[in-house]
Amino acid sequence: MKLFSKDSSNFLVINGDNQKVLILKILYLLFNFIHNSFSRLRLRQYPIRRINFSNEQLKEIITSNIKISPARLLSEAFWINLKYDKISIFLKHKIRIVDLGCGAGKLSELTNKFDTEVKYIGIDSQAYFSRKISTNITFEKADYLEILDYMPFSLIVSQSALEHFELDLKLFKLITNYTQNGQPLIQIHLVPSFNCLSLYLMHGFRQYGSCSLNRIFQLQSKGSQFLIVALGGKKAKRFHFWHITIPLILSRIFTKFNLKESSYSIHPEYVQNDQDSPGTEIFYAIIITHNIKQDINELI
Repeated sequence: MKLFSKDSSNFLVINGDNQKVLILKILYLLFNFIHNSFSRLRLRQYPIRRINFSNEQLKEIITSNIKISPARLLSEAFWINLKYDKISIFLKHKIRIVDLGCGAGKLSELTNKFDTEVKYIGIDSQAYFSRKISTNITFEKADYLEILDYMPFSLIVSQSALEHFELDLKLFKLITNYTQNGQPLIQIHLVPSFNCLSLYLMHGFRQYGSCSLNRIFQLQSKGSQFLIVALGGKKAKRFHFWHITIPLILSRIFTKFNLKESSYSIHPEYVQNDQDSPGTEIFYAIIITHNIKQDINELI
């Protein structure tokens, strides 16, 4: 059984999802803990943008999903606040979105953010995909490494998906090779930070920090621009740990504790003004532009 690969940004290829083998669980937690500790030490060498969202905006998101986690709340706020007019200009108004690990297709809503015609293709390995919603929204059952089968594309997005891709570096290599055509391309990926190991425990293949991010950035072609946006901080982490992680652990130890029956409701105060402590963020938005001269910071 293969445990490590150079095509994984943290080298480990043990999937934490539904892992049953005890020794592999221990190795997963131990290796990711050590790898994430190095990421924490080297974090300051990267310029990281930190943004705060308005109280009204956060309340509106919570109203539509009362039991939303801090990471999901902040992620939705991030997608809402992207400068879609700038994205359109950067991409010369030719928007073809590929959503990797699309799940239920939440990001298909991005098609409504642009004033120009947009095509969206959601890719997921689940068997119930492969369906056409409209002339511009399609879902395909496919592996993430088959992305080049869906050329051309100009905007690659993912939400909480990269950590579930065994060979994430191989994916970025494919995308980098694709950018050699000289056409503008933007990538936006939202991923759990190294702080999420203690929150999610056995989840996906990895969490992301400076070590993994550095390996991803080194693969990009000359002229590419990179931007990391930090989401959440101490308050968000504390809320997730006590209201989601601990009840989940208890529900697995004692049958009388059932996460589905536990109630928690997040309030904007748990994530607002929570961006001022470097190294405490729970999620990252990774933004990469290719063959684009404009400043990447204009997108936020």
